[in-house]
This record gives sequence, C-alpha cells and structure tokens, in this order.
Amino acid sequence: MDIALYQLRTFWEVARAESITQAGRRLGYSQSTVTSHIRALESQAGAPLFQRLPHGVRLTQAGETFHCYVARLFSLVDELSDALTARGETTGRVSVGVASLLVDKEMTRLIWECQYRYPKVELSPLTMHSSRIAEEITAGKLDVGLVLARPGCPEDNPADLRHEDLHPLDLVPVASPGLDAVLKTRRGLDGVRVLQIDSGCPSHQFLRDEMAAAYGVGPEFTSAGSVRGILELMRNGRFAAMLPEDAVSTEVERGDVIVLDELPRQHRVVRLMWSEQSWLPPAVGAVLEIARRWRGAGLTVAA
Repeated sequence: MDIALYQLRTFWEVARAESITQAGRRLGYSQSTVTSHIRALESQAGAPLFQRLPHGVRLTQAGETFHCYVARLFSLVDELSDALTARGETTGRVSVGVASLLVDKEMTRLIWECQYRYPKVELSPLTMHSSRIAEEITAGKLDVGLVLARPGCPEDNPADLRHEDLHPLDLVPVASPGLDAVLKTRRGLDGVRVLQIDSGCPSHQFLRDEMAAAYGVGPEFTSAGSVRGILELMRNGRFAAMLPEDAVSTEVERGDVIVLDELPRQHRVVRLMWSEQSWLPPAVGAVLEIARRWRGAGLTVAA
C-alpha cells in the first residue's frame, strides 16, 4: 500500500473529531483536502473507512481495524522521533480526556507542570464524561484520562485499561447565600435549581435526590459550563451544586457560597487511566509520570 504519513494524520484527526470539518480546522486543511485524503486512503484500503452521517462521520468496521494499525504506526513514529531528538528531549502530542469537574484544578495543574518539565510536549485536553473517556482510550482516540471514581472500586475501570488512583477528592453540596433559609422554611422552592456541568455525572442526580429527601423539593437542572461558571451563577439566584471541596474553599470563606451541612458529601478519588499496551510513546509516559507525582498528595495549583 502506498500511503503517506500526512494522509494517516488526516484520518486520525477525522476519527478523533468525528467530523471532516473539525479535523480540517485542527490541521489547517480545507474540507476538500481532508475529503481527498480520506478517499485516497479508502481507495488503498479497498473499503469505506467512515460512515457519513447527517452531522459528522463515524468509523466503519474496516475503519476501526485501520485505526488500530494507524495507532501502532504512530507509536513507532513517536518512538523513532524520540530516539533521534537531540539530548533526548521528550516531544509529542498527548490527548487527555478529563471529567468536567476536574478541568479547573486538575487539568490546569497538569498543563502547568507539563510545560515546566517537558516544554516540547503538547497537551490536548478534551472534556467529557468519565464513561466516555474510558471508551475513547479503549478505541485509541485518547491517550490518557483523568476521571472521578468511587474509592476502592477498581471495577469501575474497564478491564482493558490500566489505572492508578492519585488522591481523594470530596464533593460537597454548596448553594447560593440565603438558599439554606429558603430550604428550611419551604418558601420559594419553585425557583430552586441544581447546577450541573455534565448531564452524565451522577453527583448532580445524587444532590437532587438528597434535596428531595431532606427538603421535599426536586429541583430542575440548569447547565453551566464549568466550576467557575457555577460559582458565578450562584451569586444571583437560588442554585445548588455538588462541587470539589478544594475548588470552593475560598468562596465558602468569603461567604460567596454556603455549604448545605444537612446533606451528605460524596467521597471520590481522582483516577488516572491509560491504555493497556506494552509500549507507550515517550510523551505519554512523561504525562503519566507527572500525574503520578500527585498520588496521595493534596492538590495545590502553582501560581
């Protein structure tokens, strides 16, 4: 087969983005160029690699097989690049799937430390639900994952992935100032909302169920973009949310938010996940090494 490396890069990005248009933007190619690369590969493979959908594309069965071999080829290319790099400096790109509640603190720290220790390693963070992160790593579309998991429950992790629990993380029920009085008096409950970052995260439903049991109210959900976004929304309105304790400590001290002490906390761990394979690209190994430094330690983001 006469296949160019740039065509494989195009295939990889289309599979990652599940969109020809998005892949073109990431690579700096026009949509027609991306389409041309894919058609050339499909001609070589003798089968369609993608199924065209109304809003994007997805891999066919042949495409899934092709994707596995492309992942192996890129691993060899990265290994060769690292072996030839002057002074052995680690280079490469690492895609990191991160659970929504871990973006502000965990991902910020990982990026900062990676830039400090391995300036030629490029991190590509993608925010998604923990279950999807595991699926994307298994499919070879992500290199590393940072997820929230139940402590002492390795069964939450797919059998074909490796994992390490880095450190504990408590989720606490917090609310807008004054909401505590509203809940206790049962007045104005119609305006109460639970803020959520990720509709697939069970912590939001947990909070709603606990509020229903404690106060007799089942709030509707309202979406927010991030932990920072939730804290901003809480300045005005009647909102509650489950957030990492370390992410809200300053706001609690200032009185910007309150902790609903009548409701239980959730005890979780930050879990590191990656592919179960005998050899990892040096850039991926570098990111894993940085993350493992957090094991058993509290989280402090460098200034």
